Amino acid sequence: MEKQAQYLLELLKCAVLETAPCEPDDDIDFKKLFSLAFSHSVANTAYYSIVKLPEDKRPEKSVMDNFEEAFNYALIKESKLSRETNKILSAFEKADIGVIALKGTELKKIYPTPDMRLMFDADILYEPDKRKKACELMESLGFETVQLGDHHDIFRKSSMVTIELHRYLTLTISEHYDYFSTIWDRLKLKEGHTKIYQMSNEDFYIFMIEHMAKHYSYGGTGIRSVMDIWVYNMHFASALDREYINNELDKLGLLTFAKHIERLSKIWFEGEESDEFSDSVGEYIIESETYGKKENSLAIKINDKQKDTGPLWLSKLKYLISYLFPNKDMMSTRFPILKKAPILLPFTWIIRIIKNIFVKPKELIKNSHNVITAKQEDVDRIKNLHDRLGL
Repeated sequence: MEKQAQYLLELLKCAVLETAPCEPDDDIDFKKLFSLAFSHSVANTAYYSIVKLPEDKRPEKSVMDNFEEAFNYALIKESKLSRETNKILSAFEKADIGVIALKGTELKKIYPTPDMRLMFDADILYEPDKRKKACELMESLGFETVQLGDHHDIFRKSSMVTIELHRYLTLTISEHYDYFSTIWDRLKLKEGHTKIYQMSNEDFYIFMIEHMAKHYSYGGTGIRSVMDIWVYNMHFASALDREYINNELDKLGLLTFAKHIERLSKIWFEGEESDEFSDSVGEYIIESETYGKKENSLAIKINDKQKDTGPLWLSKLKYLISYLFPNKDMMSTRFPILKKAPILLPFTWIIRIIKNIFVKPKELIKNSHNVITAKQEDVDRIKNLHDRLGL
């Protein structure tokens, strides 16, 4: 692990524990450290520790300004997102729509200060049969509809306030959809409310692991996700029903993944002794940025096409075909009409290709280039990590 990454983990640990960090070595490159922290959405968190360093050990002014800007941005964003999320929850309750805040909206509450855990948007789950009413309600609250999808709809009020309204916890094509489709049977009302619900701490953690595994499987996950796991386990400690959690994760096929990530969180933030495999997983996460890298995602998809046999060029060709012409289940997440009229699939392919050519030409070119230049060793490396993590 590079020195910058190691010291970033030290800064994050001390920010959460509200202690002063050890002083950096003279060869720490704070420009590189900021770039790494920013790519993992933790620059604002690191700032809490950096300001505790002696002035002569802090980054140069231009870099310090970058950290401070990230800190201020997180403060403002948290305030605006929190205010709008609370408005939405109250409005849904008044409209008799069952609702629950997800992921970062709840996680930030167990950090020393909520802005320490940066969020790009707020995720809210609501009763799936109330979609029309929910969308109308969002518009009445001043939100613009950005995208309607099979799994969730996206609404925006400003550059700092984006809300994802989920009808389901996972994509309908996910292997875990059936398990999480019954989540409403396990929710409990929040005290003093009639329609605002909450998960048990155990179910919340299970969903955290599933969501992290999804990102890891699709291209990688970031330092922030591992930090979330550490903070959550540290906060609730022995209060969690570990037997229930392990049994449910085992049902989902995620127990091995969870154990390795929990161990990595202790290696990174509690100083537990590492091993070669944990180091490999850690390096993969560090290079993945907040939500994973497209290059990793590409290697995973090529591996899916290759399985254990066949030349790499054939796997690349299969992937390119699937990239240009996804199957009906995948296309229906963006074009829900396909569920009622699957005959329209070829037309949605054409729409998608035209959109990629005119709206995202650089992304199309980059993806094609990455496919052509993908190496077998990269595919094999990621396949080995996934296999050992049980994914």
